[in-house]
Amino acid sequence: MSAYQSSFSELVLVTRSETNPSILLAPIREAILESDPNLAPSNVMTLQSIVREQSLMHRAITSILTVFAVTAMALAALGIYGVIAYAVGQRTKDFGIRTAVGATEGNIMALVLRQGIRLVAVGCFIGVIDFLGIHQFLRNLVYGVTALDPLSLVLASITLLAVTLIACLLPAPK
Repeated sequence: MSAYQSSFSELVLVTRSETNPSILLAPIREAILESDPNLAPSNVMTLQSIVREQSLMHRAITSILTVFAVTAMALAALGIYGVIAYAVGQRTKDFGIRTAVGATEGNIMALVLRQGIRLVAVGCFIGVIDFLGIHQFLRNLVYGVTALDPLSLVLASITLLAVTLIACLLPAPK
């Protein structure tokens, strides 16, 4: 079939080279113009440039999702700290009574840690269940990481548990 009969509005020429392909862009453009001066090679580029251009949207979405994820983790960490610090602050009379009847600092610290970690463990469990519900949506957006990446889930949970430990240790009575 002749190129004049083709339904495509563009013709594509692909060449393979053993040298750096960007060096060949100008000679290829000149060779096309020499063969037919009516042709206007307007978009001569390397395959690497085409792939980079085609993946730009996915990289942008991934970058935006990364910013949202880091922001969400920071907000979760601040929220956990705030809730636990407030709960510990509200129980200072309770801790005083426990200390008066013989509880040691270690007992009170263990109580605060147990309650804080229990709350965050339940929250992490609910978060993982929620994530499993939306993983189909995320599967196509994140390059190089499967939607059910156990490492990401474990790291997020460990991060929140570590923040919980810090949040329990700082405001707890000493």
